[in-house]
Amino acid sequence: MGTLIHGINGHFIGKVGDLVGSHRLGKNYIKYTPKISLKPRSEKQLAQQAKFTLAIRLMHPVLGLLRIGFREQRYPSQAYQVALKHTLKEVIKGDYPNYLIDYSKIQFSRGSLGGAEGLRLLAGQGCLFIIWNGDGFRMNAYGTDRMHLLIYEAETGTYLHGPADIQRMQGAAIMPIPEELSGKKLQVYSFCASDCRKVSDTVYAGEISIQSAAAAC
Repeated sequence: MGTLIHGINGHFIGKVGDLVGSHRLGKNYIKYTPKISLKPRSEKQLAQQAKFTLAIRLMHPVLGLLRIGFREQRYPSQAYQVALKHTLKEVIKGDYPNYLIDYSKIQFSRGSLGGAEGLRLLAGQGCLFIIWNGDGFRMNAYGTDRMHLLIYEAETGTYLHGPADIQRMQGAAIMPIPEELSGKKLQVYSFCASDCRKVSDTVYAGEISIQSAAAAC
């Protein structure tokens, strides 16, 4: 049931018959409810659905992080939509049903802050060492910038987020790797975020595999 806003002459929110009213970004919208079709989907429709499903699998688990990573955009509330659009256009390659993912193109952030430079990955026993240039005195980069470190494992769809208190000036971090991810291909990413709400573009650090630990890191 729809709700009238500002009386009988105002717009409405919700469903009335075949119409759905909504309010977004200061504008009012009215659209028809979609009709259910019994016709089998075409290959083009199946291809688009499969691509969209893959993009959602990549982006939805890190929805909270995307709200940080895309907060410099004109409409920060649309961070998820911006990330999905980029993923569909730049990340997922190839033809249906054999899609490929270009992991180097995934973006969890987009902004004007300088990103981490000189990122290097070193495999430990059951942990990953991430090293970068900790110089926070160059243009548009600050030592106190927060380092967001992210690992993605495609087979299980697992994301790991780095320590919460790592700053750019520290120049290094250690991330323990769970036993179930040992030997698997891990994609590693980083972006920076400042206290004044600036963020950097995502930097892809590369792919690495970590062997099981004989003892905890």
